[in-house]
Amino acid sequence: MLIETQKMRSAMSSVRALAGVCLALCLGLSQSARAGGEPALAQQPVPPLGIQQAQALAALPGWQRLLHIPKTGRVSEVLDADFFLAANGHEDATAELLATLAALQLAPSHDQDIARHARCRFPARQLWLGRQLGVAAWDRVDARCLNISRWMDLERLRSASVSLVSGYFGNPASSFGHALLRFDTGGTQASGGLNDVSINFGAMVPEHEAMPRYIVMGMLGGYQAGFSDKEFFEHDRVYARTENRDMWRYELALDDWQLRLLALHVWEIAGRKFTYYFLSENCAWRLAELLELVLPVSLRQGASEAWYIPVELFHRLEAAREQGLAAVRQVSFEPSAQRLLVNHVAQLRGQELASFERILAAPEAAPELALQGLTSTQSQRVIEVALDWINWKNPLGETAKRRDHAIETLKQNLLHTRLRLAPGAASLQPVQALISPALGTRPQRWAVGLQGQQGQFDPSLRWTGVAFDMNGFHRMSDGELRIADVRLARGPEQHIRLEGLTFISVRKLNLAGAQLPGEFDYAWQLNVGAEREDFAAPLRAQASAGLGKAWHSPRGGWVAYGFVDLEARGQPASLALVPDVGLLWAQGDWRAQARWRYRGQGQRSAQLELKRRVSTAMVLGLSLRQTRTQELALTAEFFR
Repeated sequence: MLIETQKMRSAMSSVRALAGVCLALCLGLSQSARAGGEPALAQQPVPPLGIQQAQALAALPGWQRLLHIPKTGRVSEVLDADFFLAANGHEDATAELLATLAALQLAPSHDQDIARHARCRFPARQLWLGRQLGVAAWDRVDARCLNISRWMDLERLRSASVSLVSGYFGNPASSFGHALLRFDTGGTQASGGLNDVSINFGAMVPEHEAMPRYIVMGMLGGYQAGFSDKEFFEHDRVYARTENRDMWRYELALDDWQLRLLALHVWEIAGRKFTYYFLSENCAWRLAELLELVLPVSLRQGASEAWYIPVELFHRLEAAREQGLAAVRQVSFEPSAQRLLVNHVAQLRGQELASFERILAAPEAAPELALQGLTSTQSQRVIEVALDWINWKNPLGETAKRRDHAIETLKQNLLHTRLRLAPGAASLQPVQALISPALGTRPQRWAVGLQGQQGQFDPSLRWTGVAFDMNGFHRMSDGELRIADVRLARGPEQHIRLEGLTFISVRKLNLAGAQLPGEFDYAWQLNVGAEREDFAAPLRAQASAGLGKAWHSPRGGWVAYGFVDLEARGQPASLALVPDVGLLWAQGDWRAQARWRYRGQGQRSAQLELKRRVSTAMVLGLSLRQTRTQELALTAEFFR
């Protein structure tokens, strides 16, 4: 009975909204006649719409996505009441559709702020409804909506792309990476796209929020979040120049109508509030929701509602490419300022490198002194690299108070010196493009295997929420991130037991920074969980943090590292300094790692591990561990 009552209420509200459409059409035509020829898009007749037609139209995926109604529900996830024109529009898609039709057909009154009219507030709804109803006049934005034209020149809109930003361990919410939407608005080649309109989705966090509260609130949905727009150079300054994060840009395969629909819907939704969750309803989830409005692929179907980190969106875009679906036109790599600098420094030879180092050692001296003995071409190369160094040290947009006066003086001197040299670009090779992380293994891992000693093997099971291992195939740059790593196996008593639990394991080798003159970026690692020292030992809680150094071979393939950890263990409680050294090797579909740790009092462990990638979804592994006993393990890992 309650269900029937709700249906009757919904039907009655839709009927009232339908009557409103008819009234609005009459009023709209009358007001248009009084407007003295003022341009009005509603002058083209809108076909009459019955209640069943309206319900069918409101049930289409496009309308549901414009209202941000989840597939498994009927209530919009937008929290702002003024995003809806019908009183119950947040829960009745048909009523909202009819209210939108009525509002679009009302001509603006003389005393009305045109920016508040439905045509200027909801241009994407107008565009979509025009396509469905055959109203050609609704295919363009009302020329009086100056607020839209000031925001973006739709006539210059060329393309849209979504960027995958690599992870940043300086912020827990950024450890998984980030996703951005970007509109190419036809800027000059010299601007490099820095003036493009970029769209970010982020939590609205109070200033100076304590980190523990920040993590808890983000995990439990305690924050609201929304879309914001900025020129791309603002994001480039933060991500590429300050946080040294690489980006992979996925240009979307959209036609003109789809491109305008996406841009106009971003206009509609900018500033609207949603509930935010770090691991699920985050930047990637909301961007996937936007892209599903215009792409012929599902980017969230089958995804865990509790786990959708940024790279997952790009795994799904790559899957669409493999299936031949029109989703992505091309992928390009955009290196960080640090990676660009490292690449250019590596190309300097002999006197060039010595001159570069002299410039950095005495930034307030005249550059000509450091460039003595170099040809004009060599001087160009050194000046170009020195400017790269300044760009990295003093990112674009820093306030005057934070600028280093010596660096600013050096920049001006270098530019003046460059003007006195022959014209022409410096002969420096571009950065070799890194493969997108979305072409590696997916974050979530299930593993089955056999482990044991002295010829006795028992089955094992492992699940990892985020499995970016140091010796994995995830394409994460010189780092490791494991979260919620649970390992089970059959113990000596022949029953299933917990072998180990890692709440979080983070390691950053900082290989790029270590290659710059005068720079020494420490490698660091952190681990919190519970482990067994060997097969027969009890499970003990442990937490460790360490600093160290990492090196890699010039031609790649080999990485060596060394740490000194401060490690605390429980039951019984103990604290120790633990040396931790290792060697990593990577070649094609093969990975290997050797690791040695010593905790004192004869407690040492050595481990050898070899992995072979069968596909992006499956990896086979073999490991040998030596503690007080010797243990062998065979595993098959599956990623999804």
